[in-house]
Amino acid sequence: MAQGCANISNETVLDLETKIESICKGASSYYSSLFKKMSFKNPQNAKILYEFLMTEQNYQNVKRSTLITHIKGICLFN
Repeated sequence: MAQGCANISNETVLDLETKIESICKGASSYYSSLFKKMSFKNPQNAKILYEFLMTEQNYQNVKRSTLITHIKGICLFN
C-alpha cells in the first residue's frame, strides 16, 4: 500500500480517483493531476475537498470554472 494511503483502502483510493476525474471533466488534465497528487499524499484531505466541491456544485450551482479554481487553490496550498 502506498505511504500516503496508510489509513485508507485501495478501493477507496480508486473510488476517489474516479470521483476526481468526474469533478475535473472538461478541464485541463493539469487540474486532475494536481488533485490526484494531493489525494496520493493525503487521501483524507482529498476526500474532504471532493465532498466540498460536490456540495458546492449541488447546492449552490457554481460554475465549473469556480470548482476548478478551488481545486487549484486548495491543492497548491495543501
